[in-house]
Amino acid sequence: MKAFFNWCVREGFIPESPLAKIKLKNPKLNVVQPYSKQDILKMIEVCDYDCKNNAQLLGSRNKAIILMFLDTGLRASELANINRNEVDSERGWIKVKGKGAKERVVRIGATAQKSLWRYLVFREKNKYQEIWITEEGKPMKVGGIQIMLMRLKERAGVKSKGNCHRFRRTFALNFLRQDRNPFNLQYLLGHSDLRMVLLKTGHKSSQLYTLCITSLSMFLLSPRLSQHRGRDLLVHERNLPSQFSSFAWLHPI
Repeated sequence: MKAFFNWCVREGFIPESPLAKIKLKNPKLNVVQPYSKQDILKMIEVCDYDCKNNAQLLGSRNKAIILMFLDTGLRASELANINRNEVDSERGWIKVKGKGAKERVVRIGATAQKSLWRYLVFREKNKYQEIWITEEGKPMKVGGIQIMLMRLKERAGVKSKGNCHRFRRTFALNFLRQDRNPFNLQYLLGHSDLRMVLLKTGHKSSQLYTLCITSLSMFLLSPRLSQHRGRDLLVHERNLPSQFSSFAWLHPI
């Protein structure tokens, strides 16, 4: 409303804005926090319970999805569109189609690889190439993954807010703690510009934003920067950080 009246003043429709002397409070920013270790373990416990109680497909599938979110920071749409022929189970590499049809390769750790393999054992072989399927054998869509996570959190007693995208924050925070290279994080998150990484890390008071700035400063001041040239600052498929596993801080592999 204030912007509208200011426009009217500039165009000469009114001499002065009736809201000129009204001061508006700055909106309160809600910083999205990563999932805690306790919340993640509760959700995984529910998945393990399902596996032991005649719901092997759902339990193994949901656990594999949670661990893949933790190890890759994928968007829900990217995870839903993964096909079976895009997964290299031996090396843990996954080809992902991101925004703008851009492809990149991400890697999952040993724990996530084991969970994915277990899910594929119970997944029936059908005509669909999508790796994630429902109980009816049909491909899971983004909405289905979001509903699954909502129900899983409810069963696990996880009261904190957040959806699939919150796993993306969790991945970014854990990755920077281990790798300390914001350019690697930029590639793995599928951002074309490092500024997008800083923008997506949240408010300047957030832990993730602070860690990202600190990691960037340390990287730019490190001797290894001189060994890189231009685009080589970004990680490529041939040298993906194989040692990283977000699940390792829950249960060391």
